Amino acid sequence: MTDFTLVFMRITLSLMLCICLSLPGMSQDELSILPLGNSITYGWYDGTYSEGERISYRYRLYNLLNAAGYNYSYKGHISSGYSYLPVAYSKNGGISGVRDNQLADVMETGRYWDPNISNYVNVSYPNAYLDVPAHQCDLILLHIGTNDVYNGDYNASAVNDILDAIDDYETTYSTDVLVIVAKIISTKHVSGSCTMNSGITNYNNSLQSVINTRIAGGDKLILTDMQCDADIDYETDMLNTLHPATSGYNLMGDKWFEVIDGIHDAPVISAINVTPINEGGTFSTINLDLYVSDDYTSDSNIDWTLESEPENLDVTINPDHTVTVTPLDPDWYGTEVVTFIATDKGRYIEKLHKSSTRDVTFTVNNINDPPVILSQLTTFNLQEDSSFDLELSDLEVEDPDNEYTDLNLNILPGDNYTVEGSTVSPDENYEGTMNVNVTVSDLEDESNAFLVSVYFSPINDAPVITGSLPIDPLDISEPYEITMDDLIVDDPDNDIEDLTLYVLGGSNYTVESHVITPYSGYYGDLSVNVRVRDFEKLSNVYGIPITVEPSNLPPEFITQMNDTLVYPNIQFLLETLAEDPNDDPISYFAASVPDFLDFVESVGILMGIPGTDDSGSYQISIGATDGLEASYLEFTLTVNGPNAINTEILSDNINIYPNPAWSTVNIAFEEPIDIDRVSIVDMSGRRVFTQKIDQNNGDSITLDVSGVAQGSYMLFLESENAVVHSKLVIGRHY
Repeated sequence: MTDFTLVFMRITLSLMLCICLSLPGMSQDELSILPLGNSITYGWYDGTYSEGERISYRYRLYNLLNAAGYNYSYKGHISSGYSYLPVAYSKNGGISGVRDNQLADVMETGRYWDPNISNYVNVSYPNAYLDVPAHQCDLILLHIGTNDVYNGDYNASAVNDILDAIDDYETTYSTDVLVIVAKIISTKHVSGSCTMNSGITNYNNSLQSVINTRIAGGDKLILTDMQCDADIDYETDMLNTLHPATSGYNLMGDKWFEVIDGIHDAPVISAINVTPINEGGTFSTINLDLYVSDDYTSDSNIDWTLESEPENLDVTINPDHTVTVTPLDPDWYGTEVVTFIATDKGRYIEKLHKSSTRDVTFTVNNINDPPVILSQLTTFNLQEDSSFDLELSDLEVEDPDNEYTDLNLNILPGDNYTVEGSTVSPDENYEGTMNVNVTVSDLEDESNAFLVSVYFSPINDAPVITGSLPIDPLDISEPYEITMDDLIVDDPDNDIEDLTLYVLGGSNYTVESHVITPYSGYYGDLSVNVRVRDFEKLSNVYGIPITVEPSNLPPEFITQMNDTLVYPNIQFLLETLAEDPNDDPISYFAASVPDFLDFVESVGILMGIPGTDDSGSYQISIGATDGLEASYLEFTLTVNGPNAINTEILSDNINIYPNPAWSTVNIAFEEPIDIDRVSIVDMSGRRVFTQKIDQNNGDSITLDVSGVAQGSYMLFLESENAVVHSKLVIGRHY
């Protein structure tokens, strides 16, 4: 078989594509994509592109489907384009040189007869193509016939056999497949017109007749005009006679996406306005069917869900699409937005369904509740004839509608005491337990009456807490039991063993008996309130100082590194920088570096010059530690070689201009030189521009650098045995 024949055998089979999608807000199975076709599907260009670079239109379609939120995968028996596409998305069914009847044989038997080699070519044999799980799909995009036209056959009747095989698969597996069939693209022509090739037009007319007949017979088919409606300029968007350039492949990807995404529209949800209610009430029910419309799904068949569970509302969607909304807490008031999702049943196949969202605002108006006194926080044990101040902080008060600062304590008249302001004075010579009547009022209402219990003992020198002994700092949330041993107490009337310790409530800690526990996550200084009592009187309230220290956290690297490319004999320099959340001193160390690099631990600098024998990839790991824990900066350093830097050739034989460059860079050679590739690399070693050179023996190369950001770069001219480099500055006109 001649090379010329091989080239054109890689052209014909364009595309069968199966997709499984999931739009935002939807939960469903993945829709599988099977690109099945000839060299246009496989991604043939001009023979200089590697298999990993043959992205066809599949890379463009991949980006468009991802941007639109589709959940899908590509399927097929071969991988190409994996230098750009993730490996899982490089699968396709491109079979270079296949004609219509041969593709039909592949679909039916898994192989086809190739007259050029007088033998069968096995693709999925002995299984029919769609019998292979890795090839099975829900949506097929079919572009086939270029090789038939090239061989003088303008009849698309063999497409019927391809579609019959798909029908057989649907019947066997009790599934539905939607097939989108494209009129095939035209060939390269100086006019750029889509209709200059009469053979293409005749084939597409025959194809349209085949598809219209099958649609009338009930097949799930859509016909799209890839020939003229994809806006391909058949002069500038074609690489050669039959194959598109990258721009042409991109236009094909645009057209496929336009058809897929335009099969039907997402449901339309009109505004849902809800009347506010008062605190403690229930919202009126909502009939969601009154607010939705869809081009192919009836209101009753729309699926309704919530984007997320509301924080303060109980939202129930009944089977008849009636929504009941009730506040979870009858005392809650405020505004909460609930997002409803309407999902239709799709068109042709359910996996193509779409969703829309609508935010609905629910408002509960505040109805003031009076404050409630729950308990007494302060224990009053006083000496006979002692006056005391009664404050709001001595009580546990609940008020869901007001801040603590908006509440007022009211001390009411009662037996055995008098009141002046907030000061309560017992009657003369009164001893024992006295109850003080109090209420608390907010801006509108007054609480229940509450009795504050106060005990008066006979005159006795009360114990005095004069200080405390140092307590080791606690960790966050670490409990600590306070004992008399922590206190310095002066009591001339009693021994220390006769005193009773009381640990009181306070800020940023809880109390259970004598055990205090700092609030979860709190660190800093605590003042733990304590008192002691002898047989008759209470001491002063004393705040024991206790420090709560935060848990140690490892240092965090500020320096960020991606995988980096360097060349032999070129300086590599990286300054690492980390911060410690606990402000602990940081030291740096090299966990894993190659021999040609040195790490200066005192300043965290990694530097060195790789030699020509150091080609390969190295895992770099730099550590930062505070003495307790460490974190690591890790990346892959690739040394490109074994190439030598030929500075003599650079200075004597090559002229690079303009430099600084704006939109183009010219490279002139005084003598012809073979250059395989030109690359531009930023100062972190990342390749930002690459252009292959096809056996250049001329005197100049022009590069379009308009897509490269302004800045300083290294320009590399690469051949099989050498790399020439020079500094390049790119600027921009404004």
